[in-house]
Amino acid sequence: MSGQKIPGTLMVLGLLGIVSGCGSGAKPASAPRAIHSHALVKPTVSPSASNAQITQSVTATSAVHFDTTISQAMQYLKDQSVIPVLMAPTEPGFAPVTPHLAAMANGHGNNYSVNLFVSDKRLPINSSILSTAPYEQADAIVGSFGAVRYTSPAVAEAALYQSPSQSIAPAYQPPPNVSAETVNLGKGILGTEYAGASLRAPLVLWHEGDWTLEVWDGTPAEDVAQAEKLVRYLHTHLLPETFGVLGENIARDGHHTTAEWLFGSTICAPRQAGMRQRVKFSSSKD
Repeated sequence: MSGQKIPGTLMVLGLLGIVSGCGSGAKPASAPRAIHSHALVKPTVSPSASNAQITQSVTATSAVHFDTTISQAMQYLKDQSVIPVLMAPTEPGFAPVTPHLAAMANGHGNNYSVNLFVSDKRLPINSSILSTAPYEQADAIVGSFGAVRYTSPAVAEAALYQSPSQSIAPAYQPPPNVSAETVNLGKGILGTEYAGASLRAPLVLWHEGDWTLEVWDGTPAEDVAQAEKLVRYLHTHLLPETFGVLGENIARDGHHTTAEWLFGSTICAPRQAGMRQRVKFSSSKD
């Protein structure tokens, strides 16, 4: 991918209303194309040769500024002695503007997760209020982030393409077994469009480097138009140099986007639900 490198940034989601996912099946074939970004810390285990580039540039975490609520959530997770590498959004921006951001954090052993809520007042991390109505409804969560550490980079890579059955917005899902055609998404990127009368949710899939990206659940024209927007956006807002998947569900209650990528033996997974959002994701050991 062309464009300037963005120091201290692993991934940027949002601006275009991108949102959703994860999947199952064998790793899809990739059309190699250079993708650049920086990691802020090295993983605690040696990465596989396929994502070794991720450790080449290391930026001091002191240069990264997190939202106050997210900083508190990360400190909570650190106190729980979860996996050493913590990934979190550095610039959570929602539309409409949120008065306050609240968080429920949970972590133990080799995984952690943080759910983000909009609140009309500042709340402490894991406030009991977040376990009551209206926060207990699934649609009250406007975003989330987390990570899972696997036994090896190879196992983690395989897990990228295995979506939980309960996932409504996977970062990757196997292409449907229907007729497909090639579609030009711009910037030299060709995608595959899956559509047809028998298909409940049309899907557009394409590759950028070792990343597989999908847009689905709109009309065929809507899916292609949103995929074109993502291609233009990611032409200058660069993805990490590693294996990754990103899926966007064009839902009627707002777009839902999930991205997952390898960081050594760890899969990092931010998600945005139903609201337009701009998020820069960074890693920290602080």
